[in-house]
Amino acid sequence: MKKTRTERDSIGPLPVPEDADYGIHTARAADNFPITGIALRHYPELVQSLAMVKKAAALANRDLGALEPRIADAIIAACDAVILGDGHKYFIVDMLQEVLAPPPT
Repeated sequence: MKKTRTERDSIGPLPVPEDADYGIHTARAADNFPITGIALRHYPELVQSLAMVKKAAALANRDLGALEPRIADAIIAACDAVILGDGHKYFIVDMLQEVLAPPPT
């Protein structure tokens, strides 16, 4: 049995794998929206692209003074690791996050 840690949010506690590089919100999304059964991690180029966008946002917000440099630097370092291919196994949410409703009539 895998070891877990307990995280809490406004809904309540939830066990998350102890070694996971994600938190309670990702765990809830994976549990609540298994729409296609295909996780984001199956598309490494998309995961890398998301990290590039997040890195660019951290750089811009740091340079604008809207984000503390130490926080920005941590985000940038994490993004660089994902861009290089590290941690892709933790992108566990389903590719689709909403059920498409029929158009209004």
